[in-house]
Amino acid sequence: MFEFVQKCQSSQRTLKEHYFVKRGNLESPSLKQPAKRKCCSLESDVCRARKELEFNQTSIESSHCESSKTETLTSTNNEYTTTININIQNAPEAAPTHVSVQKIVPTCPLQVNPSSPKQVATSQSVFISSYQTYVTAPLTSRQRTKLEKAIGTSLPTAVADMITKECPSIDMVMKRNILNKSKACSDTVCKRLRGSSVLYNHNQKQFETMKGFCINKVWQEVKSTQPFFIDFMNAITGNQVDIDETKDEAKVKYCFIYSILMQMRWHELSLFQRINTILLIEGGCGKQLQHRLNKLGVCLSHGRRDTLLKTIGGHFSDQIVSKLKSGRTFRGTGDNYDLRILKVRFK
Repeated sequence: MFEFVQKCQSSQRTLKEHYFVKRGNLESPSLKQPAKRKCCSLESDVCRARKELEFNQTSIESSHCESSKTETLTSTNNEYTTTININIQNAPEAAPTHVSVQKIVPTCPLQVNPSSPKQVATSQSVFISSYQTYVTAPLTSRQRTKLEKAIGTSLPTAVADMITKECPSIDMVMKRNILNKSKACSDTVCKRLRGSSVLYNHNQKQFETMKGFCINKVWQEVKSTQPFFIDFMNAITGNQVDIDETKDEAKVKYCFIYSILMQMRWHELSLFQRINTILLIEGGCGKQLQHRLNKLGVCLSHGRRDTLLKTIGGHFSDQIVSKLKSGRTFRGTGDNYDLRILKVRFK
């Protein structure tokens, strides 16, 4: 290596003494320019326009040593190791040389610790297709050690924190178990049984069900079947309080969201949407607005409007008869009658 450096330096000095840059003719027109004439001067080493053969990046000064000297240059970050041995014990004194070391990076990076077990990538959803593969992967020795230490403290919070931070597979299984429990509770209210859900609108008693509607009944159902849903919504809204301490305005919104979700699960749990449809009709809601609100799950479609009004209006006669039997007097005002004229009656 030392002889190679000496040959390069000798060749460099020879090139400087015998050759010029681009043109060697002293009578060239470019010599009349001051900048060109300055660059062509042999004594000037400041402005170099010629191509020079030299080494850059790393400067190593050589000196006399009593024994052989070995320098090892190692490249990190998954790169190969390059070792240069320079024996300058009997070498003559030379001028400072320039040595460049080129880092050789492999196309396929080497693993830092190939013996460590490969971790499975953490997913944000618990219903992924590779769920079984992910949760059946065995725990590493490091995870088992930390789990044993957490269990040794006999503190549930220590075990839960350790599982959340160090064991994502166990955390995913716990989340899925909670969701499966919520699904089972939802299955119990999606039945055609009396009293299964306050949102179920019985075909034979639709008027009585809508008449006796109360938002507090919906809240009691949510509280008994989906308590985790209420805690989840309180955490999102920033009100981390007990279920019984939830504010009244929050209760109405939670019940509204719950009714939309349950109506998506089973279309017959639509009592809340029927009440909203009646309110929209009373407020003069147009067809286009009702169609858009139906897409959001707020109310029924515009095609169900006449059916809903007929269901409510069919009980007016029963109400009149019951009032007359109780001793009330029937009195009618012509301006308050709403007559419905069909096309069939004109034929």
